[in-house]
Amino acid sequence: MANNNMSDFGVLNVLSNHIDLNNYSGTITTGGTAQTIVNGDTLTRFFVITNNSGTPMYLAIGQTATTSNGIYLGPNGGYEFPIVPRQYLSLYCATTGAAFAAYGV
Repeated sequence: MANNNMSDFGVLNVLSNHIDLNNYSGTITTGGTAQTIVNGDTLTRFFVITNNSGTPMYLAIGQTATTSNGIYLGPNGGYEFPIVPRQYLSLYCATTGAAFAAYGV
């Protein structure tokens, strides 16, 4: 995935025709510092994230993400939640400006 375009996800194009997906995509503001990407109790049905960078990222549910407590998102890897969390999501990456694409509802 070269950018944060929803068309990169394929299946999301189909979903977006039936539900209003929220775009949580962005870049890491400050490398080495976790940032909240989704506020608590926001998601109810679906969430997917893809690391669009060459640097590992770590995603945590309801706590500040670190390299030791987060879900590992390898370079250009991703994660789709089987059950949508009702807590905030935090993302950690060591590289400032590293891009991620994230969508949910």
